[in-house]
Amino acid sequence: MIEFYQEYDTIVLLTIVSVLLIMTFISIGYHRVVLKYFSSRKFKIHTHLVREPSTNQRQFSLHVFNHNITDSRIVGLGYMYRDQAIDYFENYRKSNAINEGYKVIISSRDSIQMSVDVKEFKQLIRDMNQGKKRVAKIQCYATDSLGLMTLIKAKQLRKVIKRDFKVERKVVHSNIKAEKHEIRVQKRLERKQRRKYRIQSFKGWLTRLRLRIKKLFTFKRKNK
Repeated sequence: MIEFYQEYDTIVLLTIVSVLLIMTFISIGYHRVVLKYFSSRKFKIHTHLVREPSTNQRQFSLHVFNHNITDSRIVGLGYMYRDQAIDYFENYRKSNAINEGYKVIISSRDSIQMSVDVKEFKQLIRDMNQGKKRVAKIQCYATDSLGLMTLIKAKQLRKVIKRDFKVERKVVHSNIKAEKHEIRVQKRLERKQRRKYRIQSFKGWLTRLRLRIKKLFTFKRKNK
């Protein structure tokens, strides 16, 4: 009987421990959900490449989502490269016809979107590189009215720019190679023409020399 109660106590203890562990995991899960809901990081940002089918124009789309429970006012929007901000906030104002006196506010669980021309952005990166070939880390950001900045890595954007720069370098290298080949061909033609001119000059000199010798012998015969 005592052994039965000991076994029963063990089962009860294991059951209680299991229930406590399950309740702990559930509590941690709810805690994470609540923390995510009330997260201090107000914005979820992502950027990707968009191609306009009618014009075949490429643009980077910058999407900012406010996942906070309150509306948020933004005062900065753009990309960060080599510790320098490429801010498109004023561009966003102009493209959406928002006057300077009006605030740009993202409602709770709402988002805004803007587009950046790929060629324009690549030129900015090229200028900021100052001759360096390596494309450094690129981040997209949004800044709220309190000055809090949310930074997210723009991996896809960086891949697109790296690929484009690589293609451009190949094109430049191919053009240089073609130019060098053209210069070699041109020099070869010039040498051939100079050689031809020298041969023709030498033949002309031989012809004149034969004529002079012929005239000399003809003159001597007449004198005899």
